[in-house]
Amino acid sequence: MTEFQLKVEKEKDPTSKKLVSISCERKDYRKSLVEKDKLCYTRSVVAKDVSGLAKKQGILRKQSRRGRWQKRFFAINNSHLNYYHIGKSGRTHAGVAGTIDLRDVTYICVLSRNGIPSKKIAIQTEGPNLHQNECYFLQASSATQAASWVAALINRRNYFATDKTEEEDNNGLTSPSNSKYKNEAAWWDESEESSDEGYMTGEDEVDTEDESLDSEPICSKSSELLSHPALPPNNWVQPPATHMKVRSASYLHDKVKIPAAEPLFQLLAVDNFSTSERVDHICGYKSNRIQKSLAIGETVPFMFVLHLQLPGPPFYSFVLYFGATPTAQDLLFPEDPKKDAVVDVPSKWGQLARDFFLGQDDEFRNERFKFIPRIVEGPYVVRRFVPSKPALMGRKLKIRYFQTNNYLEVALDIGSSIVAWKSTQLALGYAKLLTVDLGLVLEGQDVEELPEQVIGIARIMHVDFQSMSEPFDSSC
Repeated sequence: MTEFQLKVEKEKDPTSKKLVSISCERKDYRKSLVEKDKLCYTRSVVAKDVSGLAKKQGILRKQSRRGRWQKRFFAINNSHLNYYHIGKSGRTHAGVAGTIDLRDVTYICVLSRNGIPSKKIAIQTEGPNLHQNECYFLQASSATQAASWVAALINRRNYFATDKTEEEDNNGLTSPSNSKYKNEAAWWDESEESSDEGYMTGEDEVDTEDESLDSEPICSKSSELLSHPALPPNNWVQPPATHMKVRSASYLHDKVKIPAAEPLFQLLAVDNFSTSERVDHICGYKSNRIQKSLAIGETVPFMFVLHLQLPGPPFYSFVLYFGATPTAQDLLFPEDPKKDAVVDVPSKWGQLARDFFLGQDDEFRNERFKFIPRIVEGPYVVRRFVPSKPALMGRKLKIRYFQTNNYLEVALDIGSSIVAWKSTQLALGYAKLLTVDLGLVLEGQDVEELPEQVIGIARIMHVDFQSMSEPFDSSC
């Protein structure tokens, strides 16, 4: 019997003046959130609801730590959301399987997918101890039911909250006070003259549930390039690029955009490092996966590396590695530089790619490197400040380019713009709730460089930057 069980069993119910005993194993204590008052906890689980608010109970699916969706019976009682196992016969077990203290919930929201509310619910908690910081994902039978649950949970949380420091938006989303972020989306410098989004929307949108690009890997699975990514593989994937909208061949005349073709670089690995200071040219360290692969004589495709530098402390280096496909290799290193052998790309795109990846003009790169983000799934408050529109990042952020014969590293210094960093801080606060697409394009500014080609795309899912980062070894 754990110390926690002893304390709970010794508490008395003031209404009956008898000892109250409940079953609560160590794993349930880890799942339980901040326990400010053990007596209040006991009464919330086993005592009669004294709030006077409408009762809410029913079956939801809960995502486990391993990503599996499990059917559980949920019931709100006083300040807690309790859940119970359901047996094979369909009967609910008597003992509580876990509980969420709503007083310590910081975010409650219905997750949206491409701007449309889904049936998924996210509950974020924070506490002074590590085990009290959790992010729960629940799934209702419909979007309407999910909204109903969120409304009930918000009412309970607000009723029992002792310090109401948060505000709610019109979609039933609770979020930190974000008045200081108003109008800061203007830092996002749109490179397009039209107001079109950078991704397909409405009826043209294709369902993206569980999508990933099914293509042959461009290097061996045993390669050092693919080994031990610092970000778990279930938190990133390369989705199809067909949802992206790029400039068509006639864009300079009619501003029409078309679905993108598949990217010319393939996403191979993603690293997330925590550092004591900003790290430049991360691919140049001997501990980097590219250097390790070259050191043992492996054949490495030309690599395009996107390095997002997040200021701290703690500082983070979020690094995405893209390897050139055979088509991209032929474009970058043609047998006859005066004539591209690839017929599926615009006539001058090969020269554009060589100038960007192999040239020396950073100002040229800044005017061509286009970044297209999209919040695939996440709270409205984040989607409002991260528009799905193209941006030339070199116009608003400091970008450092590090080039060798084997790779081009593009390091985006988020800390070089105060407004950009504040917007990023907002997104980081919701990172565990977000699914984000990052599309990378070289902007076509000449008719012979159109239609635009996607150089890389990545989908990043539910990243906990604190627990999903590795210390960076700068000694080698």
